[in-house]
Amino acid sequence: MRAEDALRAILEVSDALGGEVEFERALSLVADTALLLTGASHASVRLLAPGEGMLLATARAGEGVAMAPKPFRLGEGLMGWVVEHGEGLLVDDVRADPRYRELPNQGFVIGSMVLEPLVVGGVVGGVLSASAPDRHAFDDTAVVSFKLLARCTQFPLERARLERIAIVDPLTLAFAPSTLASSLARALTEARDAARPFSLLFFDLDHFKGVNDRYGHAVGDEVLRRFAAEVRGSIRKHDVFVRRGGEEFVLLLPDTAESAAFAMAERIRGRVREIAIPYGGDRIRVTTSVGVATWDGAESGAALEHRADEAVYAAKASGRDRSSVAIAG
Repeated sequence: MRAEDALRAILEVSDALGGEVEFERALSLVADTALLLTGASHASVRLLAPGEGMLLATARAGEGVAMAPKPFRLGEGLMGWVVEHGEGLLVDDVRADPRYRELPNQGFVIGSMVLEPLVVGGVVGGVLSASAPDRHAFDDTAVVSFKLLARCTQFPLERARLERIAIVDPLTLAFAPSTLASSLARALTEARDAARPFSLLFFDLDHFKGVNDRYGHAVGDEVLRRFAAEVRGSIRKHDVFVRRGGEEFVLLLPDTAESAAFAMAERIRGRVREIAIPYGGDRIRVTTSVGVATWDGAESGAALEHRADEAVYAAKASGRDRSSVAIAG
Protein backbone atom coordinates (compact mmCIF):
# COMPACT_ATOMS: atom_id res chain seq x y z
CA MET A 1 0.00 0.00 0.00
CA ARG A 2 1.22 3.50 -0.82
CA ALA A 3 2.14 5.69 2.16
CA GLU A 4 -0.55 8.20 1.22
CA ASP A 5 -3.24 5.51 1.15
CA ALA A 6 -2.01 4.10 4.44
CA LEU A 7 -2.27 7.48 6.15
CA ARG A 8 -5.76 7.95 4.77
CA ALA A 9 -6.83 4.53 6.11
CA ILE A 10 -5.41 5.33 9.56
CA LEU A 11 -7.16 8.71 9.56
CA GLU A 12 -10.47 7.05 8.67
CA VAL A 13 -10.31 4.48 11.45
CA SER A 14 -9.18 7.15 13.95
CA ASP A 15 -12.15 9.32 13.00
CA ALA A 16 -14.51 6.36 13.33
CA LEU A 17 -13.16 5.48 16.77
CA GLY A 18 -13.54 9.09 17.87
CA GLY A 19 -17.31 8.85 17.48
CA GLU A 20 -19.91 6.76 19.24
CA VAL A 21 -18.82 3.22 18.45
CA GLU A 22 -19.41 0.02 20.41
CA PHE A 23 -16.41 -1.77 21.86
CA GLU A 24 -16.63 -4.85 19.61
CA ARG A 25 -17.04 -2.68 16.52
CA ALA A 26 -14.02 -0.59 17.53
CA LEU A 27 -11.88 -3.69 17.88
CA SER A 28 -13.05 -5.07 14.53
CA LEU A 29 -12.24 -1.78 12.80
CA VAL A 30 -8.68 -1.89 14.10
CA ALA A 31 -8.18 -5.54 13.06
CA ASP A 32 -9.61 -4.89 9.59
CA THR A 33 -7.40 -1.83 9.13
CA ALA A 34 -4.29 -3.73 10.24
CA LEU A 35 -5.03 -6.31 7.58
CA LEU A 36 -5.46 -3.59 4.95
CA LEU A 37 -2.29 -1.69 5.85
CA THR A 38 0.06 -4.64 5.94
CA GLY A 39 -1.33 -6.96 3.28
CA ALA A 40 -1.30 -9.66 5.94
CA SER A 41 -3.41 -12.80 5.81
CA HIS A 42 -4.47 -12.55 9.46
CA ALA A 43 -4.69 -9.76 12.04
CA SER A 44 -5.86 -9.70 15.63
CA VAL A 45 -6.39 -7.46 18.61
CA ARG A 46 -5.74 -9.27 21.88
CA LEU A 47 -6.50 -7.63 25.19
CA LEU A 48 -5.52 -8.62 28.70
CA ALA A 49 -8.35 -10.38 30.53
CA PRO A 50 -8.96 -8.72 33.90
CA GLY A 51 -7.24 -10.68 36.67
CA GLU A 52 -6.56 -13.73 34.49
CA GLY A 53 -3.04 -13.07 33.18
CA MET A 54 -4.22 -14.02 29.71
CA LEU A 55 -4.35 -12.39 26.30
CA LEU A 56 -7.74 -13.03 24.73
CA ALA A 57 -8.45 -12.74 21.00
CA THR A 58 -11.12 -10.05 21.12
CA ALA A 59 -11.14 -9.24 17.38
CA ARG A 60 -9.70 -11.02 14.36
CA ALA A 61 -9.69 -10.48 10.61
CA GLY A 62 -8.62 -12.51 7.60
CA GLU A 63 -7.88 -16.23 7.48
CA GLY A 64 -8.64 -18.51 10.38
CA VAL A 65 -11.43 -16.46 11.94
CA ALA A 66 -13.80 -19.42 11.70
CA MET A 67 -11.58 -21.36 14.10
CA ALA A 68 -12.15 -20.96 17.83
CA PRO A 69 -9.52 -18.52 19.15
CA LYS A 70 -6.98 -19.77 21.67
CA PRO A 71 -5.78 -17.53 24.52
CA PHE A 72 -2.12 -16.76 25.25
CA ARG A 73 -0.84 -16.74 28.80
CA LEU A 74 1.48 -13.90 29.71
CA GLY A 75 5.04 -14.88 28.86
CA GLU A 76 3.98 -17.26 26.10
CA GLY A 77 5.04 -16.77 22.52
CA LEU A 78 5.78 -13.55 20.68
CA MET A 79 2.66 -11.87 22.03
CA GLY A 80 3.59 -12.66 25.60
CA TRP A 81 7.05 -11.19 24.98
CA VAL A 82 5.54 -7.96 23.63
CA VAL A 83 3.37 -7.58 26.74
CA GLU A 84 6.26 -8.26 29.12
CA HIS A 85 8.69 -5.88 27.40
CA GLY A 86 6.28 -3.24 26.11
CA GLU A 87 8.04 -3.24 22.75
CA GLY A 88 6.99 -3.99 19.20
CA LEU A 89 8.44 -6.81 17.11
CA LEU A 90 9.05 -7.49 13.45
CA VAL A 91 9.81 -11.19 12.97
CA ASP A 92 10.73 -11.98 9.39
CA ASP A 93 10.90 -15.73 9.98
CA VAL A 94 8.92 -17.05 12.94
CA ARG A 95 10.45 -20.53 12.61
CA ALA A 96 13.86 -19.07 13.37
CA ASP A 97 12.65 -17.26 16.50
CA PRO A 98 12.68 -19.38 19.68
CA ARG A 99 9.98 -17.17 21.23
CA TYR A 100 7.40 -18.22 18.64
CA ARG A 101 4.73 -20.70 19.68
CA GLU A 102 2.41 -22.23 17.09
CA LEU A 103 -1.14 -22.80 18.25
CA PRO A 104 -2.79 -26.14 17.41
CA ASN A 105 -5.48 -25.98 14.73
CA GLN A 106 -5.04 -22.25 14.23
CA GLY A 107 -6.38 -22.47 10.68
CA PHE A 108 -3.74 -20.41 8.87
CA VAL A 109 -0.02 -20.46 8.12
CA ILE A 110 2.38 -17.99 9.73
CA GLY A 111 5.75 -17.24 8.18
CA SER A 112 6.33 -13.71 9.47
CA MET A 113 4.70 -11.40 12.00
CA VAL A 114 4.56 -7.79 13.08
CA LEU A 115 3.35 -6.96 16.60
CA GLU A 116 2.80 -3.77 18.59
CA PRO A 117 1.79 -3.29 22.22
CA LEU A 118 -1.33 -1.27 23.01
CA VAL A 119 -0.17 1.01 25.80
CA VAL A 120 -2.27 3.44 27.82
CA GLY A 121 -0.89 5.37 30.78
CA GLY A 122 2.39 3.48 30.56
CA VAL A 123 0.66 0.10 31.00
CA VAL A 124 0.41 -2.53 28.29
CA GLY A 125 -3.21 -3.55 27.91
CA GLY A 126 -3.02 -5.66 24.78
CA VAL A 127 -1.29 -6.52 21.52
CA LEU A 128 -2.06 -5.69 17.90
CA SER A 129 -0.60 -8.28 15.53
CA ALA A 130 -0.57 -9.20 11.85
CA SER A 131 0.86 -12.26 10.15
CA ALA A 132 1.53 -13.56 6.66
CA PRO A 133 2.35 -17.05 5.38
CA ASP A 134 5.57 -15.91 3.68
CA ARG A 135 8.81 -14.94 5.35
CA HIS A 136 9.93 -11.30 5.06
CA ALA A 137 6.39 -10.30 4.09
CA PHE A 138 6.33 -6.82 5.66
CA ASP A 139 8.20 -3.91 4.09
CA ASP A 140 9.13 -0.66 5.82
CA THR A 141 5.94 1.15 4.79
CA ALA A 142 3.78 -1.66 6.19
CA VAL A 143 5.68 -1.71 9.49
CA VAL A 144 5.60 2.06 9.99
CA SER A 145 1.90 2.20 9.09
CA PHE A 146 1.19 -0.64 11.51
CA LYS A 147 3.03 1.14 14.33
CA LEU A 148 1.13 4.34 13.60
CA LEU A 149 -2.19 2.48 13.67
CA ALA A 150 -1.39 1.07 17.11
CA ARG A 151 -0.43 4.52 18.43
CA CYS A 152 -3.49 6.28 16.99
CA THR A 153 -6.06 3.76 18.15
CA GLN A 154 -4.93 2.79 21.65
CA PHE A 155 -6.60 5.76 23.40
CA PRO A 156 -9.97 5.38 21.62
CA LEU A 157 -9.81 1.65 22.32
CA GLU A 158 -9.17 2.34 25.99
CA ARG A 159 -12.13 4.73 26.12
CA ALA A 160 -14.35 2.12 24.50
CA ARG A 161 -12.99 -0.53 26.89
CA LEU A 162 -13.78 1.57 29.95
CA GLU A 163 -17.29 2.16 28.69
CA ARG A 164 -17.64 -1.59 28.21
CA ILE A 165 -16.30 -2.36 31.70
CA ALA A 166 -19.15 -0.33 33.18
CA ILE A 167 -21.66 -2.80 31.73
CA VAL A 168 -19.69 -6.07 31.98
CA ASP A 169 -19.48 -8.48 34.89
CA PRO A 170 -15.74 -8.56 35.70
CA LEU A 171 -15.72 -12.18 36.89
CA THR A 172 -17.37 -13.85 33.90
CA LEU A 173 -17.00 -11.16 31.20
CA ALA A 174 -20.73 -11.58 30.48
CA PHE A 175 -22.86 -8.46 30.38
CA ALA A 176 -23.91 -7.21 33.82
CA PRO A 177 -27.39 -7.91 35.23
CA SER A 178 -28.33 -4.23 34.86
CA THR A 179 -28.21 -4.58 31.06
CA LEU A 180 -30.66 -7.48 30.74
CA ALA A 181 -33.97 -5.60 30.61
CA SER A 182 -32.82 -3.02 28.05
CA SER A 183 -30.99 -5.61 25.90
CA LEU A 184 -34.04 -7.87 25.85
CA ALA A 185 -36.41 -5.01 25.03
CA ARG A 186 -34.17 -3.87 22.17
CA ALA A 187 -33.86 -7.42 20.82
CA LEU A 188 -37.64 -7.92 20.81
CA THR A 189 -38.16 -4.61 19.03
CA GLU A 190 -35.68 -5.61 16.34
CA ALA A 191 -37.28 -9.04 15.99
CA ARG A 192 -40.73 -7.46 15.62
CA ASP A 193 -39.57 -4.89 13.07
CA ALA A 194 -37.75 -7.51 10.98
CA ALA A 195 -40.44 -10.18 11.45
CA ARG A 196 -37.72 -12.62 12.51
CA PRO A 197 -37.75 -15.29 15.26
CA PHE A 198 -36.10 -14.70 18.61
CA SER A 199 -35.22 -17.12 21.40
CA LEU A 200 -33.83 -16.94 24.92
CA LEU A 201 -31.80 -19.48 26.88
CA PHE A 202 -31.86 -19.43 30.69
CA PHE A 203 -28.93 -21.23 32.37
CA ASP A 204 -28.77 -22.28 36.02
CA LEU A 205 -25.65 -24.12 37.22
CA ASP A 206 -26.57 -27.34 39.02
CA HIS A 207 -25.66 -27.76 42.71
CA PHE A 208 -23.61 -24.55 42.66
CA LYS A 209 -24.29 -23.76 46.32
CA GLY A 210 -22.79 -27.14 47.19
CA VAL A 211 -19.59 -26.20 45.35
CA ASN A 212 -19.27 -22.98 47.35
CA ASP A 213 -20.05 -24.73 50.63
CA ARG A 214 -17.63 -27.59 50.09
CA TYR A 215 -14.72 -25.95 48.27
CA GLY A 216 -15.07 -22.24 49.03
CA HIS A 217 -15.99 -19.18 46.99
CA ALA A 218 -12.66 -18.99 45.17
CA VAL A 219 -13.40 -22.36 43.56
CA GLY A 220 -16.98 -21.27 42.96
CA ASP A 221 -15.68 -18.23 41.10
CA GLU A 222 -13.49 -20.47 38.94
CA VAL A 223 -16.53 -22.59 38.11
CA LEU A 224 -18.40 -19.48 36.99
CA ARG A 225 -15.44 -18.29 34.90
CA ARG A 226 -15.04 -21.65 33.19
CA PHE A 227 -18.75 -21.95 32.50
CA ALA A 228 -18.91 -18.45 31.03
CA ALA A 229 -15.84 -19.10 28.89
CA GLU A 230 -17.52 -22.17 27.37
CA VAL A 231 -20.64 -20.16 26.56
CA ARG A 232 -18.67 -17.27 25.06
CA GLY A 233 -16.76 -19.73 22.90
CA SER A 234 -20.00 -21.25 21.57
CA ILE A 235 -22.03 -18.21 20.54
CA ARG A 236 -22.23 -15.88 17.55
CA LYS A 237 -21.07 -12.27 17.47
CA HIS A 238 -24.59 -10.86 17.63
CA ASP A 239 -25.78 -13.07 20.51
CA VAL A 240 -25.95 -11.37 23.91
CA PHE A 241 -24.72 -13.23 26.99
CA VAL A 242 -25.81 -11.76 30.34
CA ARG A 243 -25.13 -12.77 33.92
CA ARG A 244 -28.56 -12.54 35.53
CA GLY A 245 -27.19 -12.97 39.04
CA GLY A 246 -25.36 -15.59 41.10
CA GLU A 247 -25.17 -18.78 39.03
CA GLU A 248 -27.96 -17.74 36.63
CA PHE A 249 -27.23 -16.55 33.08
CA VAL A 250 -29.34 -15.56 30.09
CA LEU A 251 -28.40 -15.83 26.42
CA LEU A 252 -30.34 -13.75 23.87
CA LEU A 253 -30.47 -15.37 20.43
CA PRO A 254 -31.67 -13.08 17.63
CA ASP A 255 -32.94 -14.63 14.41
CA THR A 256 -33.18 -18.04 16.09
CA ALA A 257 -36.18 -20.36 16.00
CA GLU A 258 -37.01 -22.90 18.69
CA SER A 259 -35.26 -25.89 17.10
CA ALA A 260 -32.01 -23.96 16.58
CA ALA A 261 -32.20 -22.53 20.11
CA PHE A 262 -32.62 -26.02 21.58
CA ALA A 263 -29.67 -27.26 19.53
CA MET A 264 -27.58 -24.36 20.87
CA ALA A 265 -28.64 -25.18 24.44
CA GLU A 266 -27.65 -28.81 24.00
CA ARG A 267 -24.32 -27.92 22.41
CA ILE A 268 -23.40 -25.59 25.27
CA ARG A 269 -24.65 -28.06 27.88
CA GLY A 270 -22.42 -30.72 26.36
CA ARG A 271 -19.39 -28.45 26.46
CA VAL A 272 -20.07 -27.52 30.08
CA ARG A 273 -20.18 -31.22 31.04
CA GLU A 274 -16.56 -31.50 29.85
CA ILE A 275 -15.37 -28.99 32.47
CA ALA A 276 -13.24 -30.66 35.15
CA ILE A 277 -11.55 -28.36 37.66
CA PRO A 278 -8.76 -30.04 39.69
CA TYR A 279 -8.90 -29.44 43.44
CA GLY A 280 -6.65 -31.47 45.69
CA GLY A 281 -7.47 -35.05 44.83
CA ASP A 282 -10.85 -34.12 43.38
CA ARG A 283 -11.96 -33.08 39.92
CA ILE A 284 -14.93 -30.76 40.20
CA ARG A 285 -17.50 -31.44 37.50
CA VAL A 286 -19.96 -28.82 36.28
CA THR A 287 -23.39 -29.23 34.75
CA THR A 288 -26.17 -26.82 33.88
CA SER A 289 -29.92 -26.94 33.45
CA VAL A 290 -31.21 -24.88 30.52
CA GLY A 291 -34.60 -23.35 29.79
CA VAL A 292 -35.41 -22.63 26.14
CA ALA A 293 -38.11 -20.09 25.27
CA THR A 294 -38.99 -18.74 21.83
CA TRP A 295 -40.82 -15.42 21.57
CA ASP A 296 -44.46 -15.70 20.53
CA GLY A 297 -44.39 -12.32 18.78
CA ALA A 298 -46.50 -10.51 21.35
CA GLU A 299 -45.36 -11.24 24.92
CA SER A 300 -43.17 -8.88 26.93
CA GLY A 301 -39.53 -9.52 27.65
CA ALA A 302 -40.38 -10.24 31.29
CA ALA A 303 -42.97 -12.83 30.23
CA LEU A 304 -40.50 -14.51 27.87
CA GLU A 305 -37.85 -14.63 30.55
CA HIS A 306 -40.38 -16.05 33.03
CA ARG A 307 -41.27 -18.87 30.63
CA ALA A 308 -37.59 -19.73 30.23
CA ASP A 309 -37.18 -19.69 34.02
CA GLU A 310 -40.07 -22.10 34.40
CA ALA A 311 -38.45 -24.38 31.82
CA VAL A 312 -35.28 -24.40 33.95
CA TYR A 313 -37.32 -25.61 36.93
CA ALA A 314 -38.79 -28.33 34.72
CA ALA A 315 -35.27 -29.39 33.69
CA LYS A 316 -34.14 -29.54 37.31
CA ALA A 317 -37.25 -31.47 38.34
CA SER A 318 -36.45 -34.01 35.62
CA GLY A 319 -32.99 -34.68 37.02
CA ARG A 320 -30.87 -31.63 36.08
CA ASP A 321 -28.17 -31.43 33.38
CA ARG A 322 -30.73 -31.19 30.59
CA SER A 323 -32.48 -28.66 28.38
CA SER A 324 -36.23 -28.07 28.58
CA VAL A 325 -38.40 -26.16 26.08
CA ALA A 326 -40.91 -23.69 27.52
CA ILE A 327 -44.52 -24.12 26.54
CA ALA A 328 -45.92 -21.10 24.71
CA GLY A 329 -49.14 -19.43 25.76
